[in-house]
Amino acid sequence: MENAAQPKLLSTRQEREVASLRDLSARVGNDPLLVQASNGNISIKLDGILRIKASGKWLAHAMQEEILVPLELAEVKDSIQNGTKIAPSYVLKDQLRPSIETAMHAILRHRVVIRVHSINAIAWAIRLDGPDQLKERLAGLHWRRIPYAASGIPLAREIEKAVATAPDTDVLIHGNHGLVVCGHDCYTAEKLLCEVERRLAITPRRFPQPDTAVLAMIARFSRWQFPNVDSLHALGTDAVSRKILKGGVL
Repeated sequence: MENAAQPKLLSTRQEREVASLRDLSARVGNDPLLVQASNGNISIKLDGILRIKASGKWLAHAMQEEILVPLELAEVKDSIQNGTKIAPSYVLKDQLRPSIETAMHAILRHRVVIRVHSINAIAWAIRLDGPDQLKERLAGLHWRRIPYAASGIPLAREIEKAVATAPDTDVLIHGNHGLVVCGHDCYTAEKLLCEVERRLAITPRRFPQPDTAVLAMIARFSRWQFPNVDSLHALGTDAVSRKILKGGVL
């Protein structure tokens, strides 16, 4: 089946909501504690159409370029049900492909869904005492912890099971992977994201400063670059960080 249809023109109300989503995307995408490079995704459901960030696009660039793909929500849900590939519903000049997390966005009932690689959320999720710590910090919110599952349909299935008995869930902690927050509109979703981040905020350990003069000299005579970011150097100067890195992928 060829996707030859063209997306319908947006109404004034829809244009406002999509503009709000782009603005939110840019703010979230420019926060390195939430999004790094092209990861993270965002979506809005408007009158049967799911608009979701395209694969490979940067949320931070939402105000400068097209990053959203429009999909027929009913078709996406049929694809999930039948286990078939989720394809674009419309022909777009930039040949944008839907995010790998489209299935997750589609099965969540909320109009606005934000998924980020929150450093704070992941830091708690990887701890052995993570479940207890999260339970304490997120008390009073409608949240669920989702065991790690591969992106795409597997993750969507896990989320679908988790929210089946808790339809009010609007915060999801994905084990070792990230944070999902939902809302009726961009304002409520962003407000909830800020509240979750406030509760999960972690104060970094103090770490020995690197010998920048020596490192800068080494960089001059090699293909390596010298990053002017203290937190990156902490991975080498902090003993706890080095121990974690030597243990392999978390």
